[in-house]
Amino acid sequence: MGSANGPAPRPARDESESGVESSSPSTSSSAQSSSSPGVSIFGGLFYGVLSVIAGWIGVVALFISRLPSRTDLQNVIGEEYVVELFAWLFYNAHGYKDFTVDIVYKSSAQSVPTQPFNYITQLPVGNALHFHLIPAALLFFCGLLLARKRSNPVSGFVAGASVAIGYAPILIGGSFFFTVSDAGLSLGPELQSTVLIAGLIYPVGVGGLAGILSGSL
Repeated sequence: MGSANGPAPRPARDESESGVESSSPSTSSSAQSSSSPGVSIFGGLFYGVLSVIAGWIGVVALFISRLPSRTDLQNVIGEEYVVELFAWLFYNAHGYKDFTVDIVYKSSAQSVPTQPFNYITQLPVGNALHFHLIPAALLFFCGLLLARKRSNPVSGFVAGASVAIGYAPILIGGSFFFTVSDAGLSLGPELQSTVLIAGLIYPVGVGGLAGILSGSL
């Protein structure tokens, strides 16, 4: 009698209800992580390096194909600097009109002014815009690939701009590596424009723009 008048046993909790409640936090967290504006480190490194290699090949190939047949590369630059010339061409391809990465002559004597030079705009190799579009197009395409799984423009921009992780260090470090010095004179990419144009505007701006478009779709 005492057990009959006692409190009724509590019903067992429905397993399906328990499963729904326990899985909902993980579901929401995974949804948040998929749309979080995280930097794509490994993807940015891979596609940044790929953009440098493919862009350099494209710029050099276009330059050689447009160079007049009567003009030899050794007449453009000394024979010992042909390898550096191929690198400088890629730097010159960043920018537009007067806003480009120039190659500069510097002298240890302060009385001698710095002289900028752009082989693409100052040699008869056709429309310079075609050269400028090569690295921009590659970075735009890589930015689209990096942001293809992002669900909003903000995370898309961050993912697309991640291409700078592999792109900027090579261009900035190369400005030192491809600078040659002889008899008090130095010749190489101008550092400030390299950092601003080739290191920031091109990879972050172009790659980020592609990411915004990809994240908006």
